[in-house]
Amino acid sequence: MNNEQPLVSIIIPLYNAERFIAETIRTLKQQTYSHWEVLIINNCSTDKSVEIVKSETVGDSRFSLHSMPKNSGGPAGPRNKGLDLAKGELIAFLDADDLWNSRKLELQVTEFQSSPELQFVLGPHIVIDESGREQSRHSWGCTSRLLARMFGFNRLIQFSNLCSTSTVMMRREAIGSLRFCEKPEYKAIEDWAFWLLVLKPLKDRKNVRYLKYQYFEYYRVHSSSTSDRLSDRPIRQHLFIVSDLFLQKKISFWVVSYWTLKAGLFFLRKKS
Repeated sequence: MNNEQPLVSIIIPLYNAERFIAETIRTLKQQTYSHWEVLIINNCSTDKSVEIVKSETVGDSRFSLHSMPKNSGGPAGPRNKGLDLAKGELIAFLDADDLWNSRKLELQVTEFQSSPELQFVLGPHIVIDESGREQSRHSWGCTSRLLARMFGFNRLIQFSNLCSTSTVMMRREAIGSLRFCEKPEYKAIEDWAFWLLVLKPLKDRKNVRYLKYQYFEYYRVHSSSTSDRLSDRPIRQHLFIVSDLFLQKKISFWVVSYWTLKAGLFFLRKKS
């Protein structure tokens, strides 16, 4: 690949990831598509993450390390800083503890090059543990693909977050001035709120593509992961976010109604 290919800006929020960041950086160096830049945004790490980044990227000008003035409390702030600094026509996100299939960038860039109307590409992912052992595979089923085809992914995602952040690639123009919300209440699912806003105008099926044939990401689950799936926090957060977006007139009443009903049923089951 040469410089006539589109530049991909890859944004990595970094916070105390000394155990995993070296492997994450190596997975980037192994990409079969090479015209990219990596913006690593340090969120005031207190371990050896920064030293490891400098050691692993020395001599490779595609990597740049930037710092937040203070810890933002989550990945939204670093991702926004990365978006402000990004130079690429295409944007991708990668968490500091996740890994990519070596052909991830190549396959997604090819889709964008063959379809000028395409704005957003995503795909399946594999869940791994702290040691990198596969735990499970996550791919859209026939029902999800059918519903996305019938009603549009921009509507489907309002009712379920079917989008794993590190599998996504999108055109810069699809993002525009939109940014991740940095409110504390959004933490851990700020990505879902961002997808809702980015995808809202992408009503044509040709704008969004799910590549079911390739697992793009190895999503690592460990004790210090931000996401919390074992409590009622996620359902409360989803309800807060849709209510907040509804008050801003960015989402419909029917979406709020759905999440209100879902939350009510969740807590009823929890009591019984």
